[in-house]
Amino acid sequence: MKKHRSLIIAILVVVAFVAVKENKIKYENAEDLDISLGIGYSLLQNSQGDVEYHIPISSIIYGETATEDSKGQKNSSEIHEGNASTIGKVREDRQRKIDKKLFLGTQRVYLIDEEVAKFGVEPLIDILFRNPVLNDNGVVLVCKNKSDDYLTHKIEGYDSPVEFIDSMVKNSVNYNFFSKDYTLKKVYLTMDAEGRTVVQPYIELREQGFEITGLAIFNKDKLAQVVDINEGRVLNLLRENNVRGMVTLQNSEKEYINFTAKSKRKVKCYKEEDKFKFIIELNLNGEIVSNKLYKNLVENPKEIKEFEKDMEEKIQKQCKEFIGKMQRVYKLDCLELGKIAVTKQGRGTGVDWNEIISNSNIEVKVKVRVDKVGRGEY
Repeated sequence: MKKHRSLIIAILVVVAFVAVKENKIKYENAEDLDISLGIGYSLLQNSQGDVEYHIPISSIIYGETATEDSKGQKNSSEIHEGNASTIGKVREDRQRKIDKKLFLGTQRVYLIDEEVAKFGVEPLIDILFRNPVLNDNGVVLVCKNKSDDYLTHKIEGYDSPVEFIDSMVKNSVNYNFFSKDYTLKKVYLTMDAEGRTVVQPYIELREQGFEITGLAIFNKDKLAQVVDINEGRVLNLLRENNVRGMVTLQNSEKEYINFTAKSKRKVKCYKEEDKFKFIIELNLNGEIVSNKLYKNLVENPKEIKEFEKDMEEKIQKQCKEFIGKMQRVYKLDCLELGKIAVTKQGRGTGVDWNEIISNSNIEVKVKVRVDKVGRGEY
């Protein structure tokens, strides 16, 4: 019995050793790979008049030969393009044109131009989701015009413009009530979820460089509306929780006050007969960073109260105007109120939440509180 047991153990050890030996991880040198940092999605028309995907990838090649003015080795950025009728075939087309293995999985930025976004992003989301080694934490943006222009734009001090765009989006949280999560993973979780809406930053390449100029609002997998940055701030304020931004009261070029605040959002949902009612409560606590409008703000508590009241009225007015436009013009649930309403209605009922929210009663209550006024008046 002991001999049989020993024989079985010996066989299992040999099998395990062979399995590990055959399936061991093969490491490759970075110099032998094109490491992709950013990817763009565009459409073009081929010579037969058919629409094809045009997908450029910005990659970093490590250890390229240095220039005469520098020492040692440096990294270089290159663009590899592919065209085909499907996104999968684009990879096939692209690999035929490069001398290194293109490593897909390290993208920090996904740039989708408007034409592709309007056509529908489901095909590219499907192929990205199926890749188990992909970086799901890369940021997703919609760009004006072709994505090639953004990936080929040179920025001093950066190996690739992708690094700049990635940092720009991540630091947008500071003054415009932007969310900290515009990742590919968030798009996966939002696109087909009931009562939810994909909203991503909208970027333009202007004469002075890259600029986030608004927000791109999707209806399922298709781009439905782009709002400018002014509407985008209000949208963020109404949609997001625990976000930071600046709001301003201004009577003239010499009479104004700037207030930076952190906003907290709470939504209450009621169903009255066949109609929904929502109450969005916004609490903004923050600091006055500049004041050329109120006198004796530091020494007079009544002035603080007056400012808080005036700011509440302004924000409430802006929110009311946006909600009216959202319901009458956009006819989209930009604020994801449907996500909250499903708790009352129940899931899987097949209702159109865009239509329901467009016909709901939405009320906004704003509370502003000044925590700091700075070190004094100048």
